[in-house]
Amino acid sequence: MGKMKDIAIDLANEHRESNQLIAEFMGQEFETSSKEWEIQRCLNNGRIKKPFVEHLDYNVSWDWLMPVVEKIESLNFEIDGEITSADVHIMYGDCKIVDEDGAGLFEFYFHSTDSKDKRKATYKAVIEFIKWYNNESKV
Repeated sequence: MGKMKDIAIDLANEHRESNQLIAEFMGQEFETSSKEWEIQRCLNNGRIKKPFVEHLDYNVSWDWLMPVVEKIESLNFEIDGEITSADVHIMYGDCKIVDEDGAGLFEFYFHSTDSKDKRKATYKAVIEFIKWYNNESKV
């Protein structure tokens, strides 16, 4: 039982870190303290202006994830002297993010073992694209 709990905690931490990465990419402000008592105190005082990091739902909601996909597709950037943008292809249980011209400048592909879980594959592809994009934009 302890091993399953550890796996669940690791997954929750992974989602927290990934959701925080996406939120920063999107320019979304958020609070990092999420102790239940503080949430209630803030709610009671009407002070909550930003969601807590645990309440960022990029990993569970298309409503949160699709604006990220749209932002990725709206970006223009230069790779090896070529100006390009990204195309996001979502179908079945797959998501692929590639350069718009198909020149092979980058590709991020994820397949969900559940063919109906396009959201999970899209979430993972988005995370890997953002990590790559953040690293590329520092060069």
